Amino acid sequence: MDLKKLREFLVQCELNFCDRPQAFHLHSRKVGFALSFLKGIALTWFEPDLLNAIPGTEPTWADNYSEFVIELTTNFSPHDPVGDAEHQLNNLLMKDGSQINKYISEIARQTKKQPSALLLVQTVLVWGIILQAIWQLLQHHLFV
Repeated sequence: MDLKKLREFLVQCELNFCDRPQAFHLHSRKVGFALSFLKGIALTWFEPDLLNAIPGTEPTWADNYSEFVIELTTNFSPHDPVGDAEHQLNNLLMKDGSQINKYISEIARQTKKQPSALLLVQTVLVWGIILQAIWQLLQHHLFV
């Protein structure tokens, strides 16, 4: 599970919890709701605890949504989020036909992950990337 999908998943869960607070007033209901949407390796991770549960030996995340999120992010987040974000920024490309707003939004999303000490360096890199993309667009429209 990549970090972007994990964050989107958690945001969507929170939106549902906020929209229906009566339905999700218990942590166990939040956990059950979130578990019902897991797929692939993330679901496989939780499967033994779900299928082989012995009453009284449930894991701490079973009735504590915060613990569930910690379990999920600990096991399915990148181990080097700063390095991953830097790699994504350095390899961010604007494809033909892309809208600049989508590109800038992705840059903003990536830079929010970084510690403030790296923000200045990344801002310079981001502006370089933006200027390069603009130059490529201009070249494509002016010289084609």
